[in-house]
Parts: sequence; C-alpha cells; structure tokens
Amino acid sequence: MSRRVLSLIADILWFCILSELVFAQLPEPPKLNYDLIPDFFQLPPGEHLVEPAGVAVNSKGHVYVFHRGKHPLMEFDSSGKFLRSIADDLFVTAHMVRVDPEDNIWTADIGSHVVLKLSAEGRVLLALGRMRSPETTWGISTSLPMSHGIATVMCT
Repeated sequence: MSRRVLSLIADILWFCILSELVFAQLPEPPKLNYDLIPDFFQLPPGEHLVEPAGVAVNSKGHVYVFHRGKHPLMEFDSSGKFLRSIADDLFVTAHMVRVDPEDNIWTADIGSHVVLKLSAEGRVLLALGRMRSPETTWGISTSLPMSHGIATVMCT
C-alpha cells in the first residue's frame, strides 16, 4: 500500500478513537417527566390527525391540537376525549397554536398568512394579516409571509 493510503487509514482510526472518547465523556441526558400514553386522543369516527403543527394546553387542562386535516383546530379534555372542532373554515395550512394566560387561543396559518386570536369559545377576537395575501402586512409590502415570524414573537 502506498504511504498516502496508510496515512488516510491512520487518520480515520484516530478520528474513530477520539470520537469515541469524546462521546463516552458526555453526561447522561436528563430524564423527562413525561409518560407516553398510547391512543390518548379519542378522535371522532373517521377523523385522523394530519401533520400536527402544534399542541397547546389551557388553564383547565384542555388540549388544543392544530393540524392540517379536515378539522384543523380540535379541542380535547384532559383525558383525551374529543370536545369540539373550532372555526374549521378559517384555516388553510396549520403552523402554530398557543394559549395565552387569559385562555385565548392564538393560531398562525401559513396557508392563509393570518394570525388569529380566538376566545376560549372560538370567536375571532383579532386577525393579523390579510387572508391569502403574503405580500402585504398591515399595508406594508414585504416578501416574507407575515405568519412565520410574528406568531413566534406574539405567542412565546
């Protein structure tokens, strides 16, 4: 074998040995206090969660799942029982959901380019952006879809 090939093999062996030493010294990751509950969500017959984009919990323990299926915003009680779907015709492509301290539901939809603030009852309290119009945010021309960044700022 040529000297160059032997040098390459030696470099690869050193890399493998050093990598193993580095990874062997990493601390154990912390244990998360979560338990997996298979089939937690009790969906209505014929319903499926399609590409869930976000999950949020309100002060009563109700769970909101925002997904890209037929009923995009679904509410479940703390045991996983389906309660209702909310504002089905307002969403195009789910992106994010959050619940604020007053139990208002905030959604960001990248298909409609709108951020919505909904009451706990599901009434629209505030709409930011224009339906299906990514070019305009509050009358200001922009090339970025409004719902991407503002939802993170407003909901975190």
